Amino acid sequence: MEKYGVYTLRKYFLAGLLCMLFPALYAQQGVIIYHAAGGEFDINLRGTRNVFQATGNTAVALETSGAVITGPGTSLEMQFLSSGTVIKVSENTSLQYNGFDRVGRFDDIELFYGRIRVVNGDGTLVVHGGKASVRMREGDFGLDYLLEPVTRPPVPLPQFNVYALKGSAEVFPYGLSGSPLGSGNALTINEGECLSMDISSAQTYVVKRDLDRSILDYWALHGFTGNSPRPMPNMHIVMASDSEPEPELAAAPEIIFETVVIQAAQTGTDSRTRSRRETTVTSNRGKNITLGIGIFLTTASAAAIVVTHPQFDIFPNRDLARNINNVAYVPLSMGLFTILGGILYNPTGGQ
Repeated sequence: MEKYGVYTLRKYFLAGLLCMLFPALYAQQGVIIYHAAGGEFDINLRGTRNVFQATGNTAVALETSGAVITGPGTSLEMQFLSSGTVIKVSENTSLQYNGFDRVGRFDDIELFYGRIRVVNGDGTLVVHGGKASVRMREGDFGLDYLLEPVTRPPVPLPQFNVYALKGSAEVFPYGLSGSPLGSGNALTINEGECLSMDISSAQTYVVKRDLDRSILDYWALHGFTGNSPRPMPNMHIVMASDSEPEPELAAAPEIIFETVVIQAAQTGTDSRTRSRRETTVTSNRGKNITLGIGIFLTTASAAAIVVTHPQFDIFPNRDLARNINNVAYVPLSMGLFTILGGILYNPTGGQ
C-alpha cells in the first residue's frame, strides 16, 4: 500500500508539472507585438478587423494568416518567440505572418507594402515582396517594397530592396518562371550591400550596389525602443563614420553598379514591340502628310475659284479667268479625295 501511495503521488506530481510547463512551452511559439508607438494599427484575421491603440509596451499575439497594417506615424515592434528574431515595422506598412514552414524550417512573412527591419536570431526567416523572396539567417537587414521615382517598366510598380546591414542573405526572383524558393536561382547579398529588384513579365532587372548612408541613418533614427519578451539580438548598426572618416566631396569615390538582367524565355517580345511602335510612328507620319497635302490642294483651289469667278466681267481677257476657274476644280477634287483617303486610312502598327 505504501509503494502504491508513493507511486500515485509521484504520478500526479509529474502530471501537474507537465500541466504547468505546457503553457510555458506553448507560449514559446508564435509572434508577439510587444511595442507600438504613434496612433492606431490594424490586425486583420479571417476577415475580421481589429483596431488597436499604440500605447507603448503592449502584448498582442499575431496568429498565422494575420495581417498587420500601420498608418502614418505608427510603428510596431514584434518578436518571434521561437528564435528571438525581432522586426521593426515602419509607418504605412502592411504585412502578413504566414506561420512556420515545417518542411523548410523557417518562419514566413509576406510584405505587401512598406518598410521593415529584421534582426535575425537563431532561426531562419523568409520575407516575400511582390515576385521575390529573401531568406535570412543570422544578421541585420532592411527591406523595402515601395514605389520608386524611376522604375522598370515605366508603369509605377513597387520595387523590392534588400539592405544587408550585417550578415548575408539569399534573394530568389521568381517572376519569370514562377520558380519556388530554393530552386537554385538565388542571388547573394553580402554585408554592406544593397540589392534592388524590378520584376515584370518581360524581364527581371537587378541592381547590386554599396549600401547607401541614408538607409543607415534612417534605421539609426528609427531604432528599437521596446522591451521584448525574449533577449534581443545585437542591435548596433555600424555607421560609416565608425570605421572610416567621411571622404571629401572632391575626392568622393565613384559608385560602381553591378547590373544583372535576366531576360524572359521569349526574347523577341521586346523587339517585336519596338518594331510595332516604329511602324505605328511611320504610319501616323504618312497619314499626317496625306491630310496636309489634301488640305493644301483644297484650300488653294477653293481660293482660286472664289477669286476668279467674280472676275469674268472685269478681266480684259475673260477667257483667262474662266479657264483658271475651270482648271481649279481639278486640284479641288484631288484635295478632297486626298483628305478623304487620309481620314479613312487608320494605321494599326502591324501585329
